[in-house]
Amino acid sequence: MPGKLPRLLNQLTEVTLELDLGNLKEANAAHCLFQIAPNLRRMELQVRPMKILTLLHLMNLRLFLIIFALQLMHRGYSAPTSNFWDSVDHQDCLFKNLYTVVMNNFTGSCAESGFLELLLKDAPVLRSARIEDNNKLDKESLKLILKMRRASKDAEIILL
Repeated sequence: MPGKLPRLLNQLTEVTLELDLGNLKEANAAHCLFQIAPNLRRMELQVRPMKILTLLHLMNLRLFLIIFALQLMHRGYSAPTSNFWDSVDHQDCLFKNLYTVVMNNFTGSCAESGFLELLLKDAPVLRSARIEDNNKLDKESLKLILKMRRASKDAEIILL
């Protein structure tokens, strides 16, 4: 796992990312970001499979975080990609202040489902998880998503 940065991004409350949740380097970069941004309230993910990170847009911190992500992408890590998000320690409570999440282009891959499961379990104040699947998910996958455990009793999953 990559180490934490020496300072937290306490003022970062909204983030928009485009990434492949199954790409180990991108997953590590995103995980590092979540560790140093404890006050995230809203997150939007444009999920895309099997491509290099092309967009990392963070309010006024764009340049810093692009450089940060590129540095992390050049490091090597040993965790298996397919279950990276399953291996993240739930005690970290990465999403303790997350109120809203939007996941666009969700395909239901193992990595995407693992990330969604982690997010739902670690977000005690989550109110809305909007998942846009572009009609790619079958009935069984939809049922599994709706049955995922949630830390917030008020969390609503909206499938589009």
